[in-house]
Amino acid sequence: MESTVILEFDLDRQCLAVIDVPLDISAYTSGH
Repeated sequence: MESTVILEFDLDRQCLAVIDVPLDISAYTSGH
């Protein structure tokens, strides 16, 4: 079970990273 929890945690981090990238790009382009 512990390995499953870690896997889910890693997947959540990847999802957050993918979501953060477009937001950073949009914020950067809108800033200019």
